[in-house]
Amino acid sequence: MKYQSRGLLTLLISLFIFNACENPRNVGLDVNPGDEILGTLTDTVTIHSVTQRDAPANTRSSVDSSNLNKPAFTVNQLGLGYINDPVIGETSSDIAFLLQRPTSGDVRLPENAEIDSAILVFNYGRSLFGDSIAAHTLQIRRLAEAFNASSNNFTTSKTWNIEEDLISSKNISRFAIRDSISVVRRINGKDSVLRVPPQLRIALPNNYVKQLFSHELDSTTMNTDASFFSYLKGLYLSVSKEQTTNLGSLATLVANDSTGLEISYKIRHTADSADTVFRRYPANMGLMSMSTKHDYSENVLEQLSNPNGTYTTVYAQGMGGLRTKLSFPYLHLLKDQNLVINKAELVVYIDEDNTGDAKLAPAPRLTLYRQDIARRNQPIPDGDARLQPDPRSLFVLPMYSGSPYAFGGFYDSANKRYTFVMTSFVQDILLGKLNHSDVYLSPAIEYASGLPYFPDANTPFRSVLAGGSNQKFRTKLNIYYSKTHN
Repeated sequence: MKYQSRGLLTLLISLFIFNACENPRNVGLDVNPGDEILGTLTDTVTIHSVTQRDAPANTRSSVDSSNLNKPAFTVNQLGLGYINDPVIGETSSDIAFLLQRPTSGDVRLPENAEIDSAILVFNYGRSLFGDSIAAHTLQIRRLAEAFNASSNNFTTSKTWNIEEDLISSKNISRFAIRDSISVVRRINGKDSVLRVPPQLRIALPNNYVKQLFSHELDSTTMNTDASFFSYLKGLYLSVSKEQTTNLGSLATLVANDSTGLEISYKIRHTADSADTVFRRYPANMGLMSMSTKHDYSENVLEQLSNPNGTYTTVYAQGMGGLRTKLSFPYLHLLKDQNLVINKAELVVYIDEDNTGDAKLAPAPRLTLYRQDIARRNQPIPDGDARLQPDPRSLFVLPMYSGSPYAFGGFYDSANKRYTFVMTSFVQDILLGKLNHSDVYLSPAIEYASGLPYFPDANTPFRSVLAGGSNQKFRTKLNIYYSKTHN
């Protein structure tokens, strides 16, 4: 078999499929003179892009599934807040959570307990999207339905039943996700000031907490996890839309060893003598769930209702919000041309003219995946990070040492674009191993080594991307190829 180098085949984006057929001089393949193989392939340039609703994101971590070849993927932060995005519309994100029993001792408070403070503590995650100085009013209510600790089906689309009565509220000037704070802890009988990582701390009324964990409760109501969870039901943390300032913002929260309800109380022996007791009712990520709601802009709603339209701008939003669908409807015309794909790159640009407020930075990372014939999400072979990956995956090839940067998807701020390697995917299309060329883009957590091929609850970001008919920001598919002669 003989190979002849053919250089760079560039598929420029054009959303006007029929216009491309009628006026091939306006769109086409960037080719080298003398590449006669390309003369009949004018319409292979067409790429169609549109915004779709993404599927709800699962808010619980998944485990390895060898039978289904699914990797474990950790949900280690959840979004909280409200934002009025001038481009895509309004998004709010609330958190339902369940406290656990203390690790030792009676979960009830002693009859003579004098509560000094009762503080709900959440640690901040690594992500903040929106206005970093937006003020918010946080609100705590009790769930009117039991938080099912054994369920694995909590998604961002769940609407929780909550009690109307407000337990507590707190005004914050901003989500201080990077500011450590000082707290007072009782250590060895003395109050000590400790510096702790960034935390969100919300005080609950002392009387409410004393009643919630009253010594009068039947001990059988509280002495097992199941009975305790059934009694407590759960709590709900939300942000008031009406009291949010500026654009608003979405911050991420995590659960660790210091997360939960901290209660400090005194047991008095005499008027001048008392012991101070510190008790924590912990919370963990497995007992937290996020609920998101959207009120999308007219531009987004137009695309959701008209998926066959032509758009210069498309959108991708994390936490199970929006995804961009890209189609290459004429890529199959390159079949039977004896082409060997040396490298294929998808380069997706930000639509700089329509990104909205400068505070709304593009998502640091996007994921790219396909769907199989049953409409189930699957990774493309180049970006396969599953337990049993495609041997051509850039996540497993020794030359890349498992680096997630080889496949791409990270935001290039200098060039305002995302780049993905799609070499094996394009080759499989041309060989007929894959039935269609549709791929999907949505935000993904930026610091994970793997890459989800499903909606990611970890990231609150969004990106405003150049659509298929955008001629100013020319998103494209670059194909480096060789032609074989038998």
